[in-house]
Amino acid sequence: MQVLKTFSDVVWHGSWSITGDILAVSGADNKVTLWKESMEGAWVCVSEVDKGQEGGTQQPQIS
Repeated sequence: MQVLKTFSDVVWHGSWSITGDILAVSGADNKVTLWKESMEGAWVCVSEVDKGQEGGTQQPQIS
C-alpha cells in the first residue's frame, strides 16, 4: 500500500475513473483532487478544485 497524501481533514469519498487510471478524492476541506500514476510509478495530484475559490486551482496535467 502506498500513501498518496496525508489530508488535513476527513476524506469523504474516493472514486476511480471508468478506465481505472485516475482517482478522485473529496473531503471535509471542500476540495476535490484528481490523482494519476506517473511513468515512474509515483501517484501525483494532477488537478485540485477548492469549492471556496471560484474556478478552483489547477495543477499541470501529466501526459
